[in-house]
Amino acid sequence: MGHRRWLREDDPWRKRKDLFDGQDEPRRRPRTRSGEQIDELLKNWKECPPPGKKRKAPEPLLKVWKTRSVFWDLPYWKILRVPLDVMHITKNVCESLLGTLLNMPEKTKDGPKARYDLQSIGIREELHAGRPNDDDDDDDDDDDEDDEAEDTQSRRKGKKAKKIEYYCPPRASL
Repeated sequence: MGHRRWLREDDPWRKRKDLFDGQDEPRRRPRTRSGEQIDELLKNWKECPPPGKKRKAPEPLLKVWKTRSVFWDLPYWKILRVPLDVMHITKNVCESLLGTLLNMPEKTKDGPKARYDLQSIGIREELHAGRPNDDDDDDDDDDDEDDEAEDTQSRRKGKKAKKIEYYCPPRASL
């Protein structure tokens, strides 16, 4: 398989043929290329031909890629050293969008910290954080009954009820 080539040259496992496929591994680890070197290789990239059409044999360095990623069009991509995991990025973006759109308190990113950030940046004044109104003292009895009902329901399920302690002003209508 050739996986031993990734081990250090002085690693004792590298010479142990009996533990692997029984063959010697003389090759060294491939040279690590920087993002700028890979960008140079992919500058004049031609996409894969349509199915059924043949193309010339690829250059040895380019045979690992079949398509050129759109991320290479970003100006900072060639200096970015961390590989991004598309599955987790997609999951996080979808959770953030759905949490915000459906107003799910545990998933939304529209909390007081985000509102204070908007306020400190000085943008979207209609979304700045505000203080709740303390005028509604006569409705306290109804709130206590609702809290007790939530507590009894959560005890039946064996879960603790989550209380939302923050206040966000309603969004301004467009």
